[in-house]
Amino acid sequence: MKYEFQAIDSRGTVRRGVLRAESEEEAREFLLGEELFPKTIGPADEECKVTWTPRQRIKRQLEAKSGGGEPARSQGKVLAEGAAALLRNGQRAVGTLTVTAERELAFTPRGQGEPVVLPAEKIEQASFRGFPFRWLVVTTLDGALYEFPAGFLLPGRVYRVAVRTLKEA
Repeated sequence: MKYEFQAIDSRGTVRRGVLRAESEEEAREFLLGEELFPKTIGPADEECKVTWTPRQRIKRQLEAKSGGGEPARSQGKVLAEGAAALLRNGQRAVGTLTVTAERELAFTPRGQGEPVVLPAEKIEQASFRGFPFRWLVVTTLDGALYEFPAGFLLPGRVYRVAVRTLKEA
């Protein structure tokens, strides 16, 4: 299905376009994953041309065709995956956040950098903080702090799944 959207980027510029998604929630996830904060999302005519495609979706499709793997992820079932940013020790990295059925949180940075894998047994707390901009804050048993910008007003799907999954552990 196609959706028209208006979203605000990190510089405050309004971006408009048409994207393809399975649902309105998935369309919202795509926008949030690319650090665009949705203002409006609504169904578009099927005749409308798609003018915007999330970079992460293209990257996954290319990796699937080339057989490329993702080193930070275990071989278990993926519950949620999406574009994310990680703030740690004053450094910001952009990449992919994955939540697996084995209750593992994995962040794979784009380009260079070591993957960060956080199994549930090493996580002390995972919760949301901040308003109106939400943050997923993960504290490990050894005292390390990981912060992920999770969305404006409502955290994105991958972050909600991460907190729910880790709380069940």
